[in-house]
Amino acid sequence: MSKKIKNLEIEFMQWDATRYNTFSALSEMCRIGVKDQLHRECEKCGSEVRTQISFPGGIKSLFVVSDITGELL
Repeated sequence: MSKKIKNLEIEFMQWDATRYNTFSALSEMCRIGVKDQLHRECEKCGSEVRTQISFPGGIKSLFVVSDITGELL
């Protein structure tokens, strides 16, 4: 199973911007829900700490080229 996952990771890393953006757009259409919070256990007291996260255009905007035509020229 580990080898199969590694092979899928290698294949994914070879995707071009068009393929990645297409896959991202399709998965966005199928999305049911995404948590918009980060949480971690406090190293000092052990209680859970949560914070809201937001990005203009959503978290995907960190990875998706919003104007793909500019990237292709």
